[in-house]
Amino acid sequence: MSKWLESFAVPGAIIGGVAASVLGRPRFTEDIDVLVLVGRQQWPAFLAAGREFGFAPRIDDALDFAEESRVLLILHEPSGVPVDVVLGALSLEDEIVRGARRVDIAGVPVVLPAPEAIVVMKAIAGRARDIADIEGILEAHDQLDLDWIRARLTEFDQALGTTDLLEEFNRILTRSGRTRVSDDTVE
Repeated sequence: MSKWLESFAVPGAIIGGVAASVLGRPRFTEDIDVLVLVGRQQWPAFLAAGREFGFAPRIDDALDFAEESRVLLILHEPSGVPVDVVLGALSLEDEIVRGARRVDIAGVPVVLPAPEAIVVMKAIAGRARDIADIEGILEAHDQLDLDWIRARLTEFDQALGTTDLLEEFNRILTRSGRTRVSDDTVE
């Protein structure tokens, strides 16, 4: 995946279950989720460039589906692994990708967002699996920038006209047995 992104000069980062497993508690996931920053006009060429690296659409109308969902459903044909390519458009997505860092996992270079970014994305998704992923990240990281997390969740809450995301994150934090010590740490 990284070779495809590099060849097309597209910034991106692994997100979803793989990122949550690396940054938190290991778990099984059937696919790979990748957040990329590629302009709408480049989607067809980007998708076509993926073929050189073994990536092909999983559905016939992949670009039409992406137009509606901002997700390209592809398959890494050599391995049979499904890949969901999230086509970032929000300022938060840009911030997440731009703040991501390359790490080495068993000799494989992988670009991962900060753990705080995964917490925010998982909180927005809000499924039981996402909540467990947040708990795993909280267990694995003594210091997180809680203000950054809360600010991003507040922005989404305001856009949605709710306080649900921030309230749920605070409940998860409380259940984790950690208390806020300062603006950028949890204990």
